[in-house]
Amino acid sequence: MKKVLKLIFIMIILLIILYISLVIRNVVILTKLDNKVTELNNTKNNIYKSITYTGNPNMGADLKIYKKDEVVKYVTSMKDGSVSITEYCYPDVKRIYTVTKDDKFFDEKNEKFDPVFPASVDNYTNCINFYDLILSAIHTKIKNVEINGKKCYQLSGNNSPLFLYYGTSEEYISMELYLEKNTGIPVKQIEKLNIDGNNVEYITDFEYSFDVITDEDMKEPDKSEYRLLEK
Repeated sequence: MKKVLKLIFIMIILLIILYISLVIRNVVILTKLDNKVTELNNTKNNIYKSITYTGNPNMGADLKIYKKDEVVKYVTSMKDGSVSITEYCYPDVKRIYTVTKDDKFFDEKNEKFDPVFPASVDNYTNCINFYDLILSAIHTKIKNVEINGKKCYQLSGNNSPLFLYYGTSEEYISMELYLEKNTGIPVKQIEKLNIDGNNVEYITDFEYSFDVITDEDMKEPDKSEYRLLEK
């Protein structure tokens, strides 16, 4: 009987050690990815970013972001080709060029640049404090996978602070996030939801490039080709 109890005790200790080792592994990986993305955002001021949505009826457009020095250009294209909006955002002014099937018009707003979509690498592993990091490490599953030809970490976990769903809890099933191992850059996000009794997937694909944006890419269109929007 004593031998059995001793064996059970040893097994429990081994399981605890294994669990702690897995948490430490996750802490190391999350910290490494956070540091890599933070370094990119601190050193890169020439960024191209593309976000493509699939399966999400609330996201009827794809987005391309160009950042060079203090200027950011947003290109929003409706999937049905009906509208294309190009915004040139300077520190204190925003110029907006809209092209529809029947019209082309221009607007200018004197306002401080406050981006909805940041012109930087999305950092999904950034934790607000050490406690948040430990919770994330405990509740996040991290697997080695390859996606789109890139070696990635697959992050998942319904109770992880890293995964926020802004709809109702009844809709949410799970979320998977794929980050490049070498850089921490997001590659893909898959949200699995139950909408009106149907299981659906909302897929977001990310693409990033650095030091490729030229002055020509940031050049504004000829205003004479656009109608000034009446206010």
